[in-house]
Amino acid sequence: MADAPAPAAADPADLRTSFRTRLEELDGRLHEVESLAAARALARELVGDGTVARWRDAALDEIAGTEAPAEQADVSLVAGDVAVADTGAIGFAHGAGRDRAGGLLPSRQIALVPASALVATVAEALGRWFGTGRPPANVVFMAGPSRTADIEQRIIRGVHAPRELDVILFDD
Repeated sequence: MADAPAPAAADPADLRTSFRTRLEELDGRLHEVESLAAARALARELVGDGTVARWRDAALDEIAGTEAPAEQADVSLVAGDVAVADTGAIGFAHGAGRDRAGGLLPSRQIALVPASALVATVAEALGRWFGTGRPPANVVFMAGPSRTADIEQRIIRGVHAPRELDVILFDD
């Protein structure tokens, strides 16, 4: 019995288009830049004078002006591990230097994600963690700003996580 052919690799341009479409449907904003340096510069601009709760990740160096504890910060600055084209979600694993509060409490989140982390499906995203033999203890997928509805079906933002989400996708 012959092995099934491997699925064709998705076109990177199609993945970017799908990711943008899905993220924007969920009220997230996608910014595409050509390098990590350009991503940092754009993140600095987006942060402005705001206080920042940031993860200890080299990609996030040289961005925050004023840092603050997560419960007092205006902006959450995180490094995304994956971006899923089918859902418009970014995914990240918590761990040393990547505290949960820093990624959830501030009202605005800015996530830097390398273009090489863009995948077509959630299954591919999970495979990046769980195919390693030692999966992380906690993985979060964020698809746009946090929202929930009250009993009268009114949408309320920011109850469980940031009210605004900016994703900076950079070529690496």
